[in-house]
Amino acid sequence: MTSTVEAPTAPSGHCAEAKCTAAINGVCAKGRETPLDCEFFELDAAPDEQPAETPNPLISLPHGRAIRAGELTAVLRHERATRVTPLGAIEAGKTTLFAVMFEFLTNRRLEGWTFVRSVTTLGFAERSHHASARSNRVSPTTPRTSGATGDQFLHLRARRQSDGALASILFADVSGEHVEFLTTTGAREPALVAALASADHVPILIDGRLAADPQTRQNAIRHAVDLVHILPDLPLRLDAQISVVLTKLDWFADPDDATEVLDQVAQTVIDHVGGTPASFAVAARPRKRAVLEPGHGVATLFNHLVSFAVSPRDVVFSTADGSAPSAQTLRRLWDARR
Repeated sequence: MTSTVEAPTAPSGHCAEAKCTAAINGVCAKGRETPLDCEFFELDAAPDEQPAETPNPLISLPHGRAIRAGELTAVLRHERATRVTPLGAIEAGKTTLFAVMFEFLTNRRLEGWTFVRSVTTLGFAERSHHASARSNRVSPTTPRTSGATGDQFLHLRARRQSDGALASILFADVSGEHVEFLTTTGAREPALVAALASADHVPILIDGRLAADPQTRQNAIRHAVDLVHILPDLPLRLDAQISVVLTKLDWFADPDDATEVLDQVAQTVIDHVGGTPASFAVAARPRKRAVLEPGHGVATLFNHLVSFAVSPRDVVFSTADGSAPSAQTLRRLWDARR
């Protein structure tokens, strides 16, 4: 009986031993029964075993400067965030307020909260420190948002220390020019209107520096009141929470004057929008030698902005005498559902 010995089959691979012919004829230079038993032999990956290429990210953020409206779904697919669209005059302090919230969170100075993350870290940093680098100021100032900014959002995620709950905020970084156009020319920037239509919170900002001066106080109040008057014509959600925020409180010598300013604008909200708005007086970045501490009132405002409305606010969509609602009311109802 004749037996036949099959020649070793050369596996597809390569050996680290220079003189080994295992990859050619399957014969191991170290005498292993099969080259696969040798620690110096490495198989080549099969065509279908090639490592998959790293997939492209769902979105491309420009170094975390801001989120565009079209990127929100991808960025926030794993978290729920309140959307904040502030309305205020040019240089009312909106961007500074957001930047200080970021600074305090990241430096563990925002009472009751711990910073978790932000996908727009560079955006906050630029807004907070760009002007400081140019002017060599000890305390940074924030350049105002350009009218060409467009639909940009800033993102913050924080953890509440009392119960460990997570909360996220999206700040719509709208331009003061676009806000003023609403009341002066009636022009509606599409990005601003879209941000308002999806907003959970719409703070009406009052420039405290102007409101503190008796000569310019009524101008500051008038601008805030004009914004309130136009709210019924904007496509706000029925559960959007309107608030009144007085910035730059450190400019007021008499706190009662600040309270009076807030009350006047708040009363306008009650009369024209409905419900009693939350009111806040803040000094995000007070002047040197000011009595108020940096970030005065910011934590209280932050607590409000991370909250979702439990139920739609009391609105003036119905009349006490049962009469038909006005054309303005009907138009607002229709716009909110489009």
